[in-house]
Amino acid sequence: MFTISVIVPCLDIKRTINGCMNSINNQKYTFLKTNIEVICVIDGNIKDLEYIKKWQKKNMNNLKFELKIIFLNQNNGAGFARNIGYQNSKGDFITFLDDDDIWADTKIEEQLNWHIKNPKKILSTHYYSNGNDYVNKRMRKIKEITFKDLLIGGVRVATPTIMIRKSIWDHHPEKMRYCEDWLMVSMIASNQNIYIIPKLLAYRSKEALPRNKDKLSLSNQKLKLRFGKVKCLFILYKRGKIDLLKLSALIIFQIILFLRSPFNSIFRHIRI
Repeated sequence: MFTISVIVPCLDIKRTINGCMNSINNQKYTFLKTNIEVICVIDGNIKDLEYIKKWQKKNMNNLKFELKIIFLNQNNGAGFARNIGYQNSKGDFITFLDDDDIWADTKIEEQLNWHIKNPKKILSTHYYSNGNDYVNKRMRKIKEITFKDLLIGGVRVATPTIMIRKSIWDHHPEKMRYCEDWLMVSMIASNQNIYIIPKLLAYRSKEALPRNKDKLSLSNQKLKLRFGKVKCLFILYKRGKIDLLKLSALIIFQIILFLRSPFNSIFRHIRI
C-alpha cells in the first residue's frame, strides 16, 4: 500500500478551500489501495486556519485522509509553504494542490498507476485547465517534456498536475516566491524527461476569482515573474545545468518577451 502526500499551500482561502478539499476527499480508488495524508500549510493568515478547521469539523464523519495543519506566522509564498509541507511529509509520492484548484476524482489513482508501471520515473504530469486551452493544445502534440522545452517555453507543468516519487528525488520544493515550481520541475527535467498523462485531471476552481481580478494571482505580476525566471536561470547556471552561453541567450529571450507584452496588448486593442 502506498502513501500519497498532498501539500496544499493556503492563502486567502475563504472562497475556494471547500472545493479544493472536497476534490481530495472525493478521490475514487477502484483497484489501488492508498493512504492519503493532506498537509495544509497556512501561509500567515490566521483566518485561513479557521476555514480549514471549519471544513474539517463539517467532514469529520466522512474524512478519507489524515489531515495535518501547519501554521506559518508570516507570509513567505507558496514555494516556502510547499517546502515546509514536504519536510513534514511521509508519503511515498508527493503531490501538490493549490487552494484555488480542484482535481478530477480519478487523478490520484490514474497517476499513481502510471508511476507503479514506471518505477524509475521521478515526475509525471497531465493536462490542466484554467479556462484557456492554449498550453494543452501544444502539449497534446508531444508525449514527454524535455529540459529544452522548459527553457524555451510554450509548455507548462502546472503545480496541481505534479506527482513525484519521493524515494528517487534528490531535491525538494524550492523556497522562492516566484517561478519556484518551474525551477523545481526544470531540475528534474535536466535529469530525465517528464511524461505527460494525456488526460485533463486538474482544473482552476469555479469559485476562484477570475485571474484578471485576483490580486494574489501570480499571472498578474508579470514583471516579478520575469525577474523570477531570470533568477531561476542563474540558479540553473550555478548548479551546472546550463552553460554561460545558454544563460546569456535565455536572459535576452526573457527580456524580449517582457518588452513584447505591452505591444501585444496594444495591437490586440487596435484589432478590436
